[in-house]
Amino acid sequence: MTAFTVEQIARLHLARTSPLAEMYTLSPFVWHEQEQGPFELLLRAVNHAQIAAEKVARIYYGQSGDGLHFTMGDQPVLAPGPGDDDKDGCEDPTVAVVEGMTYVYYTGWNQTARTGQLLLAAGADGEHLRKCGIAIPSTERVMNPKEASIVPVADGRWRLFFEYAHHGASKVGIASASAVDGPWTVQPSLFEARPGRWDGWHLSPGPLLCSDPTRPVMFYNGATRDAAWRIGWIAFDAGFTRVVDRGDDPLITPPPGAPGDTDIAFAASAVVDHRPARPHGPRPRGAPAPGPGAAAAGGLYAGNPTRATTRPVRSDGTVASVKAAMIVLTRSHDVRLRCRRQARNSASVVASDCSA
Repeated sequence: MTAFTVEQIARLHLARTSPLAEMYTLSPFVWHEQEQGPFELLLRAVNHAQIAAEKVARIYYGQSGDGLHFTMGDQPVLAPGPGDDDKDGCEDPTVAVVEGMTYVYYTGWNQTARTGQLLLAAGADGEHLRKCGIAIPSTERVMNPKEASIVPVADGRWRLFFEYAHHGASKVGIASASAVDGPWTVQPSLFEARPGRWDGWHLSPGPLLCSDPTRPVMFYNGATRDAAWRIGWIAFDAGFTRVVDRGDDPLITPPPGAPGDTDIAFAASAVVDHRPARPHGPRPRGAPAPGPGAAAAGGLYAGNPTRATTRPVRSDGTVASVKAAMIVLTRSHDVRLRCRRQARNSASVVASDCSA
């Protein structure tokens, strides 16, 4: 069995102006499209408010030269409205860059209907996006879809993992399409919660590592019924048709928190480094994977903006307790993950960048 241990943690810094400087920051998605180009970031920002319904999410864009220090834009690149699908919030971005186009899957929230749907935006880059409508609607079968992870497969098609609500629990669904922008056909789920375990009630998808195309790995999020979220890993066959392996224990658990802190570790995004000698760029969650012999490194971004480094070891499953951080893992190649930890009344950024 492959296991992973945390090697390094480094804080993520956001240079931002008002009003972003006064907001919670969450769910960062980092990617690095060109070897000499900047690291790019989309993240969810939420205003402070005493009434939950008045907390409205927006998505901001930023750039960095090193993947740690980001300069954020002054205005959101995706803001609520004018349509009803996201009139009360734009949340949890996921990016895929294909043939020069940037595709962003995000959650749109309608507070009046109390409905979330998975939406799509696209543009020439992460700063200039246009809304393209609903990608996966909320239905009786998959209620309130959100938190996308997208990946190309060898047959030329795409797979999109997403979280949805079912009988009071969060589950992971999967859809298939012939193109990165759909249309999507929902298929039977590939894995379920494991009753009585750390991931026994809630599940949510996370970053995918595809440097070994015969055995892609997802760093997924699981929780007990009381929403104590942890990060684990699961491996699939090349076509994402079945599970071939799954870790027994959580890979990442949050450290003991202060009174009022939530008990959450949550993986948000993944990056890959193809160069062997030094850390470098994240790649989008849906970007093509390197060949089996390629060296790579990557990481995760997590709440209380931090970056961590880890290496995988062969063992029966290693549990690492870390602060909200970017985490670097290795599985025969270097891999970096970034996870999210949320704290009440404090800004929290979770990012992941992974490689294998």
